[in-house]
Amino acid sequence: ALWGPLSFYTAYLIWRNRPERHLFQFLVSTGQIYGDIAYYLTAAHRGFADSSPHPYYFYFYFVFMNSLWILFPALIIRSSGLAIVRALAATNPASAKKKRS
Repeated sequence: ALWGPLSFYTAYLIWRNRPERHLFQFLVSTGQIYGDIAYYLTAAHRGFADSSPHPYYFYFYFVFMNSLWILFPALIIRSSGLAIVRALAATNPASAKKKRS
């Protein structure tokens, strides 16, 4: 029930180019990946009973098209995670000293 409003709020933060967008992108993308993995696992547990038996439909629609819902959030997690780490490193004086040495 929270993912929809949280996604809209994240889109608003991205639109306004707010720095806290990275935290919310990370959170929403993690939830998306969790949901996709749960979707794949429940379909596998049911023996893919709800999938089309035709191999084209199964591999293109079920496997490939749904895997994009894992790929793109993973890329966003990586990008936002790196932005968060860079921001934390910039505020940590010990980290800055290690880079200079």
